[in-house]
Amino acid sequence: MNCTWAYIAVVAALFFFMGGLGCFYICCFRKKGRFATRVQEANKQFTENAAHELQTPLAVIKGHVELLLQSPQMGEAEMEVLDIILKNTNRLAKINSSLILLSKIEHNRFADHEVVDIGAVVEEVLGYYVDLIEMQKLEVRKAFHSKVQYRMSPALAEILISNLLQNATRHNVHNGWIGIELEKNRLIISNPGDPLDGPPEALFGRFERQTEKEESLGLGLSIIKRICDYYGFTLGYEQEGTLHRLIVSFNSKD
Repeated sequence: MNCTWAYIAVVAALFFFMGGLGCFYICCFRKKGRFATRVQEANKQFTENAAHELQTPLAVIKGHVELLLQSPQMGEAEMEVLDIILKNTNRLAKINSSLILLSKIEHNRFADHEVVDIGAVVEEVLGYYVDLIEMQKLEVRKAFHSKVQYRMSPALAEILISNLLQNATRHNVHNGWIGIELEKNRLIISNPGDPLDGPPEALFGRFERQTEKEESLGLGLSIIKRICDYYGFTLGYEQEGTLHRLIVSFNSKD
């Protein structure tokens, strides 16, 4: 049991480390003037550096907890505590990866631009979610009215489509459906689901969660919005009763 509480203490120490590192950056920039601008830069550097620093200890905690779970000496109560630690460590790792991705986008780390066929990316990403879609007994309704192409990073195109489909899958209903429509310069992803709880404009904020499900991090739509802003795409949301639509218009910021 002592090992269990030791790992809890390590996780808590990680959060204190993040807070201390953030204060360090802000204090450094405060001395140089132009406080508002430099605090913004400090926040970006803090997110990137802290996220990278957290990768190794999170992996170590996860690895050791998994080993403890396999130990025959662990009682039922200890196993339950370790299971909670493992679930939250996995959640932290996912949040960490998402924050690193957001930081990379904000720092213009995706310069590998080429002409991307959006329809082809949709088909590829759909293949990743076949098992999940079948498990939820969802019907995929595709309507590709025109070929949509845009010059962008293939990696970000895949991340954009993946997050859109993941959102439509996660917030769907059992025996529901996912609509995927391509027309002119627009991609429309639609799905039935519970009515929106809160103002639509709050959807794309970081850590804004549409559901209390544990797997929802509240970062998926924020990543979609950041990619759209990066390329000058317009991201819209529409709701008609229980029908939800996310619309990406591939207009250029130029």
